Amino acid sequence: MNQLKIPFKASPPLPGLASALSEYISSAFKDTHPDAFKDDIDKLVWLRKEVCHPEGRLDVHISTLRALTAYHAQLVFLSTKFPLDIGLSFSWSPTFPLSPMALSIAALSLSDDTVSLPNIEFERCCILFNIGAMYAQLAASEDRKEGEGIKRACSHFQNAAGVFSHLASTAVPLTRVGDVPPSPDLSTSFLECLQQLMLAQAQECFWQKAVLDRFKNGTIAKLAARVAELYELALMAAESGTPPASTFLPSIWITHIRVKMYHFGAAAQFRKSCDDLGANRYGDELGRLKVAEGLVKKALDNTKRGVGEAVVSDLQSLQAIIKANITRGERDNDMIYLQSITSAGSLSAVVPASMVKPLLPGEIMSPIPNLQEGPNGLGRPLFANLVPYAVHLAISIYDDRKDGLIRDEIAGRTEELSGLAASTLHSLNLPGSLQALEQPMGLPPSLLRKAEDVRLAGGVSRLRSLLDDVRRLARSDRAILDEALDMLDDEATEDEQAAADVELSGGTWDRPPSHVANSDYTGHAQQYRETLEAASKSDQVVRIKFDEWEEQISMLGAEQSDLEDYVPSMNRAYSTRQNPDSPPASQQTTLVRALRSHLETLDDLSSARSLLVEEARRISQKDDVRPAVLREAATIARDASPGGEGQVKIEAKNFELLFEREMGKYDALVEEIEESAKNQEELLEEIRRTNEEWVHARKTDTTFKRREQALQNLDLAYHKYHEISGNASEGLQFYNDFSKLLNQFREDVKRFVLTRRMDINHLIATMNAASLSPPSPPSPPPLAAISAPSQPLPAPALAPATPRTTRSSTRAQSQQQQLTTPSTPVVQESAQAQPPMTPGLWDPSQGIRFG
Repeated sequence: MNQLKIPFKASPPLPGLASALSEYISSAFKDTHPDAFKDDIDKLVWLRKEVCHPEGRLDVHISTLRALTAYHAQLVFLSTKFPLDIGLSFSWSPTFPLSPMALSIAALSLSDDTVSLPNIEFERCCILFNIGAMYAQLAASEDRKEGEGIKRACSHFQNAAGVFSHLASTAVPLTRVGDVPPSPDLSTSFLECLQQLMLAQAQECFWQKAVLDRFKNGTIAKLAARVAELYELALMAAESGTPPASTFLPSIWITHIRVKMYHFGAAAQFRKSCDDLGANRYGDELGRLKVAEGLVKKALDNTKRGVGEAVVSDLQSLQAIIKANITRGERDNDMIYLQSITSAGSLSAVVPASMVKPLLPGEIMSPIPNLQEGPNGLGRPLFANLVPYAVHLAISIYDDRKDGLIRDEIAGRTEELSGLAASTLHSLNLPGSLQALEQPMGLPPSLLRKAEDVRLAGGVSRLRSLLDDVRRLARSDRAILDEALDMLDDEATEDEQAAADVELSGGTWDRPPSHVANSDYTGHAQQYRETLEAASKSDQVVRIKFDEWEEQISMLGAEQSDLEDYVPSMNRAYSTRQNPDSPPASQQTTLVRALRSHLETLDDLSSARSLLVEEARRISQKDDVRPAVLREAATIARDASPGGEGQVKIEAKNFELLFEREMGKYDALVEEIEESAKNQEELLEEIRRTNEEWVHARKTDTTFKRREQALQNLDLAYHKYHEISGNASEGLQFYNDFSKLLNQFREDVKRFVLTRRMDINHLIATMNAASLSPPSPPSPPPLAAISAPSQPLPAPALAPATPRTTRSSTRAQSQQQQLTTPSTPVVQESAQAQPPMTPGLWDPSQGIRFG
């Protein structure tokens, strides 16, 4: 075999895929039962089994390629419905077995040389890699003894190059942690090497077809020069990167690429010498033959390191014909032409003619539109009836915003106004003074009802229990945050120690320090700390309130006999006695009636607000924004991709205008609450004025005042009981919700610390390898010195690596940073895959000669 074929990546079985999908649907989509998608889950699991093998053994056939393409399309569609992390790790082995040193550099253990990531994009990357490898193997299986087989092989190699380019520019950046690729065979330099290798072999097929069709020597020379140039680009890519991609490639591959580079450099010079001979440029002919002879010798010297027999046979055939032409040319020139032999430096360059480029198949470039039934489709899209993840997130945001409005601007505002009314009445000793006047002995029925309500709710014991639970959850949340910060501090210590060790040994430590690398995490941690401190201050206010009212609430929850003992009684006759100097009884009666009327109006306002809160909650229960969001998502997809040519990125922020419109249904309720607030303010002012007149008008008596104060305290204790109970319940809800956020933050910190430790191991192993490795042989001179292109080659179309996120390790330092998601790059043009033909490899002894 004189061309390389890329082996498939291996992946062990994934028995947890079905359960992970079911559990996520169950937890994230409350109105959807996983059983509704059982067929879709089973289909996806079956597809994966078809295209993944624990030893990387796949049938090289167009049907396997179609299965791989279908699974890739389903993964792309899946990522629109699910987050990248569904709680399941996907494991894949590197393409080639790694040496112990390569394993160390890749931060993999000798016992487990697989890479596992909880990321659907990582699974997609590995499937894309195998699609590229399948195209390469299909190309290698073609019979290149005849023209049609060569054409199909050339097309397959270009498809392989297109897939590897797409993989490097589009998929891999979504899986990087900083600038570290998820797997050594998914690094930019490794994929660029494969891309250029596939293009070199595609161009070689084109050159071979030109030889079969007996193109002119000058044309064949240009085609061969481009083949050599592409092999040289592949070699340069293999030797680039930190560590170089060649670390993870078999040494025989590097030798093969180098031999091919020299081989086609020689072939280009040989064919150009034939063109010179036809044009009577005898000195140029001999000069090129000498250059070709030197390149063949370099190539054969490299074959001692082990390459395929077909490659050696090609070289020997070329060497023989070059020697024969040199012998003939020197004889003719010495006897007839007598031209001086042109030196290598004086020869004109062989201008390369490029006939190939990366071609991305349409099913890879636009996978989702190809998910359809029929002979040309990749099968129906799985989970099509599941709300897309971005839409699900948008609905959650709307629900949170709606709940926040009801909680803060309607229910919260109502509670605030009721509290203001209660505190104002308490300051005026109302309604206690009226109750003391109207019922001078015993307990008012309204107070008995309130006391019974408190006893049934649990009384002061329930409040103590709630406040203790709040204190316990607050401690737990602080402990989670402290644990995350401890991990960051430990990592910073390890980083400083590693940097000091390297500098002590004379090395250079160019990695960002921890206080820079983890600044996002410490920034968020500082915000979380401030939030917890603010919550702690609120808790303290509630506890002070409880301490202040504990005795009164305890008394309100006591037995009726205890209450009667607590509230002083006065002589019934006293309430009707008149002081000679006091205003007439009719005036007091008028004021008392006015106060009663005002208090009833105040109760009416409070009841009306309670009805508004209930109405808001009824509207909220029926407020299903999902249909509107789905319609908006369809509109966004249609407007962004009118031809349906690919995946459309939908984000929650796309629905802001829709949210504003939908939230408008609560505006009238908010306005009514504010109107009630205005009316209450005016009413309270009138109550203050009327009460002040009554205080001056009524008789003064210590027993009356004590009874009035006791009834007033118990009435306000009832309001404080519900106020403290509500505060404590809100605290419990806050700390429970915040603990979820802190737990996720702790997990993110764990992953960050693990990545930093892997990075340290990677850097140290690379430094150790560099210090222990023998000096590498000098790189061969670029072929451009012999056959330079007429213009510089364009750089490979690969997306830049995602920059490493920087963070800070000191707890005191913090700044909030916005996280961004990589945008979807533009993919390249497509080409349809051809059906397979009878397998076979080209035998250079049959039908092709360099002469």
